[in-house]
Amino acid sequence: MKNYFCRLLLIFLLCYGFEGLASHMRGGEIKVDRIQGSGLRYKITISNYLNAGAVSDSAGELNLGDGVVIDLSNDNFLVSSEPLNENILLEVYEVFHTFPGPGLYLVSFKEFNRNAGILNIPNSAEVQFYTESLVVIDPFLGSNTQSVFSFPPIDIVAPGKAFFYNPGVYDPDSDSLSYELVTPKQSIDENIAGYVLPNDIQFYDGLNYNSANEANNGPPTFVIDAVTGDLTWDAPGSVGEYNFAIKVEEWRKVTGRWISMGFRVLDIQITVRETNNERPGFEVPKDTCVIAGSLLQTSLLTTDPDGHEVIFKTAGEAYSLAGNSATFVTGSGNTAGTGFLDFSWNPSCENARNSPYAFYFKSIDVPPSSAGAGLAVFGTWNVTVAGAPEGLHGQVKKVGEITLSWSDYFCSAAKNLAIYRIENSFTFPRDNCQPGVPEDSGFELIATVNTDDNTLTDNDGGAGLDPNTTYCYRLVAVFDDNIGGESVASAEFCAQPDEESLVTGIGDREPSDDLADKVIIYPNPAQEKVNINVDLADFRPLVVGISDLRGRVYEKRQFSSQNSHYQISLAGVAPGMYLVWVKTATQLVTRKIVVN
Repeated sequence: MKNYFCRLLLIFLLCYGFEGLASHMRGGEIKVDRIQGSGLRYKITISNYLNAGAVSDSAGELNLGDGVVIDLSNDNFLVSSEPLNENILLEVYEVFHTFPGPGLYLVSFKEFNRNAGILNIPNSAEVQFYTESLVVIDPFLGSNTQSVFSFPPIDIVAPGKAFFYNPGVYDPDSDSLSYELVTPKQSIDENIAGYVLPNDIQFYDGLNYNSANEANNGPPTFVIDAVTGDLTWDAPGSVGEYNFAIKVEEWRKVTGRWISMGFRVLDIQITVRETNNERPGFEVPKDTCVIAGSLLQTSLLTTDPDGHEVIFKTAGEAYSLAGNSATFVTGSGNTAGTGFLDFSWNPSCENARNSPYAFYFKSIDVPPSSAGAGLAVFGTWNVTVAGAPEGLHGQVKKVGEITLSWSDYFCSAAKNLAIYRIENSFTFPRDNCQPGVPEDSGFELIATVNTDDNTLTDNDGGAGLDPNTTYCYRLVAVFDDNIGGESVASAEFCAQPDEESLVTGIGDREPSDDLADKVIIYPNPAQEKVNINVDLADFRPLVVGISDLRGRVYEKRQFSSQNSHYQISLAGVAPGMYLVWVKTATQLVTRKIVVN
């Protein structure tokens, strides 16, 4: 009799118990980061998302890619266990390891088994869970911190409603990222047999597959943007659980070539549930550019069409910057079914780079249980920080020569400053954060100086500049390739290195109170002409004229006089702000006027 009950117990465990013990893995990831200042010692973090209440007979096996395999069933590796909701438990393991030397190491994790009932993985309860991360150790490429995944790889969607997802990835080293949908694996180099994408036709039974998207005008799609990581499933079909995997690869530009710095694979599970609920919505700000040192503020409002409570979440690299991180405040709106997020950031030039900072937003509604599952929407906002040099101006001290100067540039990440020149002016907007000067602008690189320099004399390499030509300049900060290459160009400065520019002096000298009291310029604003009255105590040479704020001279006259009235025609002068000036041998007076 005793043997009979033992056999029954064994049959029960074989049929039911092992599924309860081991069938539980929903998704997960591995992150491998070098410990600074410790040579080749790394911290490996394994994040597992599993059925809440599941008890595993093994915490899985970590293969470090160098011949070392670690059994994680030892509780010393488990650092946290957190329920995300009534169904999902997040377990985090940490392992510290020293790699033997430079090389490529495929760090992988596997555990028996996935949870039962995953629709696009046949017999999922019998399929091993596996994920991996490729670590590149190369002293010539520099140290690397792997990308960060901000949002859990678990979400809920509704059949027939388009689903949008983004893992909220950013790279602490400012490496570029690419995204790719890959087939989930069950071991190294072994894809899951029979796996299909969630939009496979078999999951749309009873529907017209060719019109199963949300708009009912095309087949369902399941795609990811290789640049932004935005995933769209338009639209889910059968109710149930689906898994897919995203490979996120890091790229670093070294000596003009893009080099892979490794990758991580994120295994994700999405649950499709029937619901009477409508997803919330919000409008993401337009991608923008901000000059370092400028305050960037914005507000986002999320609304739920059903009037349910909504929760705003956000993630991004700039929230964790040392010293001047971005900040946000979230809360409920004044009316039911609304929520807000107030954003603020004042980046410094240390944050300047060509690649944008991505801010990820997620809005989730919280309906009552009678309405079904809550739904989420995602949005991404890209902000580029430009470290533009400022204060570029100049002076003509000698015919054929222009001496430039500019404000000190304090951004330590810059390698040097590049000075560009063009004959006549070429204007282009700076508010779009375009790095450097446009290739087709005609600007010529004439010099590269250290970042602690702030003057340069341009005499065309000793040949002398043409006194009859107006030269315009821009200044650009040059960064390492992995930071961004070049800053936004400075504002343009123009001057003509002739005798008349010596007269105008580009405004560097303080005007004499004596001459200033004797000069009257009117009318202001002016339209057709401007009058200049000069009443001097003695007879002396005078030069009068009008120029724009860049130093370009439009009209000039030279006299020898004591008490005189001069009139300058404004024909052909475009509306704007100008300088009218009067100069003697020792004194200079300038007045700003507006031409209508």
